[in-house]
Amino acid sequence: MLAHPAWHVAPGLHHLRYGDRAVRRAAWRDAGARPGGRRTRSQEITWGSALVRDWNEVYVYGTRGGSARGAGRSLYIARVAASGVQDPSAWTYWNGLAWVPDAAAAQPLLGRDTVSQALSVSHLGTSWVAVSMRGGDLQQRVGVWTATQPQGPWALSRTVAVPAPGDGTITYQPLAHPELALRDGNLLVSLSRTATTLAGMAQAPQASRPVFIEVPMP
Repeated sequence: MLAHPAWHVAPGLHHLRYGDRAVRRAAWRDAGARPGGRRTRSQEITWGSALVRDWNEVYVYGTRGGSARGAGRSLYIARVAASGVQDPSAWTYWNGLAWVPDAAAAQPLLGRDTVSQALSVSHLGTSWVAVSMRGGDLQQRVGVWTATQPQGPWALSRTVAVPAPGDGTITYQPLAHPELALRDGNLLVSLSRTATTLAGMAQAPQASRPVFIEVPMP
């Protein structure tokens, strides 16, 4: 797990870990805090919703809560050299015009009520492709967005309906698997499922197995 100051980490001195090794101790402040007020959890950017290593750089995508509980989230991006991932001061954030060191200046790539908390972003040829539940974690639509740069501009390319299972389970967290090539050229996407009750989990654990769908390659 990659630690980062914006991932709900309190200001102070912390041990950082990258993978399974400790790398250093670091002190940081809450870059998004404002004098005289404290952010709620929904106002925080949760970094690590998706990560992409592209040559010597790592792009870290984050999401921020939507207009209501369970609604979609807005999407943000940070950039850091692969050699400096464990150094909070090495991170820069897209402010809509340029990469800047101030996390509080980050501007959304996609507006609120758009994506789910967990999503996938892939660099495929000359395109960047994001796959997410469209409109929130528990929606029944998978959205596919494309861009020519990791920071966008992003455009919705396609929406694919996900049939409701109707068996006491919910479907969430679509993740693309471009490394698994399909003969028809489509993009393979996995969907997590889980029962909505503990009793359901115990009675039918197989219902929580992931399911796979094919999405036309944008």
